[in-house]
Amino acid sequence: MPSREYQLSSGPNLISFPFLKQDGTRYLLEEFFESIEQNVIQNIEGLIGTGICASHIAPGVWIGSLSHIDPRMGYWLKMSNNFEDQIVQFQYDERIPVTSNYTWELNSQGFLTPRTIMLSYPGLTAGLPQDVLRPEIQHMIRGIIGEGVAAYNGDYDYSEPGGYPDCMPDGCNWVGSLTLTPNKGY
Repeated sequence: MPSREYQLSSGPNLISFPFLKQDGTRYLLEEFFESIEQNVIQNIEGLIGTGICASHIAPGVWIGSLSHIDPRMGYWLKMSNNFEDQIVQFQYDERIPVTSNYTWELNSQGFLTPRTIMLSYPGLTAGLPQDVLRPEIQHMIRGIIGEGVAAYNGDYDYSEPGGYPDCMPDGCNWVGSLTLTPNKGY
């Protein structure tokens, strides 16, 4: 079974899990976390996504509105203060397929209502926003914030709903310290 390494620290860790079960369905929380070491599981306090969360109250027992791992979403994985920083192996069946048509559900109301969402970066290699994001969508994104890093779209026009479409076809001018990294959340 393939696995992926994560550097976890005490407190919140902004990460993503771009994985599916072998049959193409999403993992239940308890299914996904059962593959990691017991000493790590005992130190998980909760998982927070966009508008959903779950508290880990005992090994294999989660309560809250979050029941499945969405491979397109970023999450704050909250580890206890007693947790010692370490690399943790998560096992999975399959990575989500990444194609040039990979999509996120950014906003159910279109881009007319800006909002903050947490996303997964499913790429296999790290890259700058202007190199990783398709040029035709970059104008819709104001900025991207990661754990200790950020990038701002210098071409975003606040007077236009949905940004400024004229930064295509080459993409937009991004400013900041952000490199999109596989398995990180944003």
